Amino acid sequence: MKFIVISVILSASLIGCASSDSSSENNETNHSIQKISASQGLSAPKELVNNKDRALAFYELISNRDAGPAVNMISSELKMSNWPMGSKYSELKHFLKAQASENSKIRIKPLRAGQMGNSVFVHSIYAGLNSTSAIDILTFEKGKIVNIEHYSETYQEKNSKGIPTMEGQSKTLEVNKTGLYLGIVKSFMKKVAIDNSPNDILEGVNDDYLDHSAYVDGAGSTSLENRFVYDENSKTAFKFDYHKMERIQGEGNFVLVESKATLNSEDVTVLDLFRLNRNRISEHWDVVSK
Repeated sequence: MKFIVISVILSASLIGCASSDSSSENNETNHSIQKISASQGLSAPKELVNNKDRALAFYELISNRDAGPAVNMISSELKMSNWPMGSKYSELKHFLKAQASENSKIRIKPLRAGQMGNSVFVHSIYAGLNSTSAIDILTFEKGKIVNIEHYSETYQEKNSKGIPTMEGQSKTLEVNKTGLYLGIVKSFMKKVAIDNSPNDILEGVNDDYLDHSAYVDGAGSTSLENRFVYDENSKTAFKFDYHKMERIQGEGNFVLVESKATLNSEDVTVLDLFRLNRNRISEHWDVVSK
């Protein structure tokens, strides 16, 4: 299903009184939204049967500025970290009900999602003046959202190898293999990223592996070693040094790993999202939060 984004339409009276700078900003916003909405995304089903469905519905309500139902989906005890719409229930409620034009510029386009227990992860584009790639982790209790962890970086359409950073497969498959795939990714991250063992790279990776990461150096090696194995003498533009896996969760063919690392000696939180096929890793996306 395609994720339908409703463009922000300004009335003639508003256009007449707006400054040239404001008009330019609105044009940039609409262009960004239209460009991003051209590819396929996820939509909430009509019947919400699980927390992943509820998360997708929540994002649609925000994008459509449907404040009442969106407020009903969040707990009064809601806590949020790094989210552009506030840090607690009252702030998000105010944001959803505000009519300010700058709020209506935000459109969220989920592309991939998975759930494990009461947690849901969503890989999205937040479209607006400063469009971002994001991974959110939402926690539910009794059908309501009680916590939102937001990790984001500036949206980049393609990496230096010309690969689109947010495209790729989005359908959740092989749910019966969730445990197996969690183990494969955990082993890969420990051996390759944490222990810096390039000899173990190909063990769990398919020949058709595709890396959507914005941190792949087009001038460097074409192998996974370029992205996951730390080498202080490497000439790559992006030197990741993974220290610790903080959390791993997944559903079927999608596995998300949260790690602490340094990128070019700067402390970062890395969210690596993997898609597996035939018991091996086939695609990778990431969000690096500084």
